Amino acid sequence: FSFPAPLREGDELWFRVNVYYPEGWDFSCGGCSQGMKFMRIHTASDAGANEGYHSILIIGGTTGGLITVGTEVDREFYTSGKTGADVKYLGTPIKRDQWHTYEMYIKFSSVTNQGIYRVWQDGNLIFEDLTSATLYSPTSKSTRTYLYTYWNNGAPKTQTSYVDDIVMTNEVPGRRDAHGNPYIGVGPSIYIAPPKAPTPRDG
Repeated sequence: FSFPAPLREGDELWFRVNVYYPEGWDFSCGGCSQGMKFMRIHTASDAGANEGYHSILIIGGTTGGLITVGTEVDREFYTSGKTGADVKYLGTPIKRDQWHTYEMYIKFSSVTNQGIYRVWQDGNLIFEDLTSATLYSPTSKSTRTYLYTYWNNGAPKTQTSYVDDIVMTNEVPGRRDAHGNPYIGVGPSIYIAPPKAPTPRDG
């Protein structure tokens, strides 16, 4: 999904997806270590060269499904040692035959301790990073997101999932999670409307 305009240093993005996995869905990814690539926010240089992704990946084969959170903006995955086990097997096992809601939030910054990265599962905050840079350089940008980019080493079989009510916005949502963080949340989207200009009156 391409944005109308690039997001840069200091900008924010909320990205929410509702998803349904039927009975028998397989999250296997051919022996890959990170998991099935599910939701991803792309980052690039000012000239458009790839600089990596913020990702929600799912691990679990046919037995459940737990979240792995990855980032590549500093040329490495969290899961290769940056914060270790804290970013693998997050949340609760994904149940088949029912809808789930996943949401990502990024505050874009190339400065340590100024970027923010959050992930929610069914309205519950399961990951937060307030210390890592979320852009590679001050001139880097984000122009698009992905849903199901591909399976490493091949998909396990032909299968179908369903997605609904996809929302991407850089406007602050009207809801707050249990920690006071703005988020789109579960259910219909609620936004804070920008203030309106006063209506002129006669006399």
